[in-house]
Amino acid sequence: MASIDRTAYPRFKRRRCGRSAIRTAVQTKDNPADLINVALEELVRARCELPGYTTLDAMAATIRTEVNSGFFEMVAARPDWAERARLDRVLVVDPATRRSEFDRMKTPAQSATLGKFKQRLAHLQALDAIGPTEVWLEGVPPGKVVHFAGEARMADVDDMRKTGDAKRVTLLISLLHQQRIEARDEVVTMFCKRMAALHKRAKERSHRVPDPARACGGEFASAAVDNCLVAVGK
Repeated sequence: MASIDRTAYPRFKRRRCGRSAIRTAVQTKDNPADLINVALEELVRARCELPGYTTLDAMAATIRTEVNSGFFEMVAARPDWAERARLDRVLVVDPATRRSEFDRMKTPAQSATLGKFKQRLAHLQALDAIGPTEVWLEGVPPGKVVHFAGEARMADVDDMRKTGDAKRVTLLISLLHQQRIEARDEVVTMFCKRMAALHKRAKERSHRVPDPARACGGEFASAAVDNCLVAVGK
């Protein structure tokens, strides 16, 4: 009986130690290999006998699924019925273009021409109009949001439709949130490039303009930059 106690307790201790480490790490990490590495580091620090890889892999998968499911349920419960309907329309494929908002959402920015800048600004405004992603994702660690968005970015409409309801909504909101952030950064970058090009051309012609008019033009450009930055929420 004594020998059973001596072997059972270390086994219980290492499982508890491994689970605790993974449960803490999974709040910010999602890659199973990262979770297993965190568990191994903690087990070594605690001087516990290391379990087999399959044991840690199964432990990480179970805890990861449990924690992520909690995030999915929490986020999916926040949009009201009208907001959920709007999110569902993102996955509707237009029979004429054979594309969906989900596809267009992932379109990268192009060159900083005036026309492309206007298109990107309209793209940002359309994303913002879908819903307050920062409200829906409150309480979800940024690292998790990035991972969920990456999972959605790799999927197509059919893949998303096959995903469970709560998970689908959360992945879609996470992708929308990240695309809003990226689009806002792109708009600012494109605007700065446009202003730099205009400033360069104006500087080349400045010798033809009297000094007072040149100063007025500089003030106007500065005001234009400030207005654009305010418009995109920077």
